[in-house]
Amino acid sequence: MKSKALLIASFFILGALLLGLYVGAKVESSLADSREEFLAKQYNAELTDLRIRLDDALVDSTILHQMVTFTGTASWYGDREHGQITANNERFSKFALTAASKFFPFNSLWRIINLENRRETIVRISDDGPNVRGRIIDLSPAAAREIGMERTGTARVVLTPVLGN
Repeated sequence: MKSKALLIASFFILGALLLGLYVGAKVESSLADSREEFLAKQYNAELTDLRIRLDDALVDSTILHQMVTFTGTASWYGDREHGQITANNERFSKFALTAASKFFPFNSLWRIINLENRRETIVRISDDGPNVRGRIIDLSPAAAREIGMERTGTARVVLTPVLGN
């Protein structure tokens, strides 16, 4: 039991370190949407590069994945919140691949798989939410678009931590 707790703690520390190494760039409030969209695309490209690197380093253990895999209902938010300060003290961008969760630590990376169409994305937790009972995570509009749930508003998803060393 102690090793499981140590493994989970190590995961969050590694996630924070990896995020610090590969992902950065806050968007300032005075930037126009077109500039912000450009920066978000650049951020998403860096995140895609990070996905490739992390996919090669993923821990492929059935026990570990069972221990830290979650299933639930995802929703998306962000049109009204675009430009607002998040709980993580950064400016929310509807163009970035981010999410809000009450369960997962800020800056941790999570693979989200839509169970209806098997489309997936990786998001970084940057806000506190969702504020609707029964939902496990709120995705940014960009992340919702990637997994094909922007029209339905909600989807049944599986969340798995992005693990790496």
